[in-house]
Parts: sequence; structure tokens; C-alpha cells
Amino acid sequence: MEKEIKKSPSVMAGKEHPLSILANRAYDIFSSLGFEIAVGPELESEWYNFDVLNVSKDHPARDMQDTFFIKDQKEKVLRTHTTNVSARAIEKASKEGRIPCAFISIGKVFRNEATDSTHETQFFQIDGTMIGEDIKFKDQWLEVMGAGMLHPNVLKNVGLDPKKIRGFAFGGGLDRIAMVKWNISDVRLFYQGDLRLNQF
Repeated sequence: MEKEIKKSPSVMAGKEHPLSILANRAYDIFSSLGFEIAVGPELESEWYNFDVLNVSKDHPARDMQDTFFIKDQKEKVLRTHTTNVSARAIEKASKEGRIPCAFISIGKVFRNEATDSTHETQFFQIDGTMIGEDIKFKDQWLEVMGAGMLHPNVLKNVGLDPKKIRGFAFGGGLDRIAMVKWNISDVRLFYQGDLRLNQF
């Protein structure tokens, strides 16, 4: 007599989070364009979070209402952007003689602000940087998302000569791109384990 085989209850396969989908797609695109993927710490020194990037000591971003400072760890903050990662990567490339260079980084950042449907104290940011000679598209600068030239002091701070080297950086909120792409009404849903996001 054949033994009856008991079927186990079906297990639903996990799905990739929408922010992971976007991050991986961005990494694929930028890697295909020659960008190196850079990673760095979320707990950062004021030097890499502010000083290297030419953020003055009296800049409002350094206020407690904008930045999370770490108690009993002088000059440590939760990074407020992923440009700290770019600064570290450029500095390393400079020391290794790998100029020109291009980096892309995506990671969680932290801002001490009130939350609402489009603002959260944590969010993911995409940040890219290229270092080289004049970077133009059809003889004009092209801005996508937030972007700008690296200040000569930033280049000096990572060991480069701003008279010989130029660079630009860009960045934007990955969370908001996901909100628009998938018509997600509230940024906070990404961080609350809402199962409705499993449709991805």
C-alpha cells in the first residue's frame, strides 16, 4: 500500500524590497558606465562628513537639529549624506594614483528632522562622483538630480591639486524616486515592514 505523502504548507518566497531593486539597478547602470561601487561607514567622523566637504564650522547642517551627534564620542555623527563615502574613495584613489576615477555609492543616511509622508529621519541616498579633466556633455555642463562642482578645498583635503584636477558630485533621495516610480504615498512605509510593499 502506498504511503500517503503529506504536503507541507506552501511557503511564500521572499521578495526584494523596492529600495534594493532601485539600488541594484543603479549599481548595474553606473558600473556599466565605468563607475566603481564605493562603500563607507554610517557612523562617521565630522572630518569626512563635513570638513573634507568644505562645510564650515558654523554651517547650519552641523546643528543638533539637523545632525545626529553621538553621545560620549566626540566628533562622531551619523552620516547625513553618502558624499562621505565618495570623499573616502577619492582620497584612496588619489593615494593609489588612480586618477581619473568615478564612484557611485548608495546607502542609508540620517537627518534629525520631523517626519511626514515625504520626510524621514533615515533614508537612502545615491551619490556619484567623477574626478578628471573637464566633464561636459555637448560642451555644456549637465545637471541631473542635485549636482555640483567639487570645491577646490575638497580636492585639497583629499590630496589632489585643484589646479590640475576637477570633479563634480551628484546625489538624490532614492526613496523619493521609488515613491514616484511605484506610486507609494508615504516614505515611512519603506521602514515599517508594510507587507503591501511585497508586490515588488
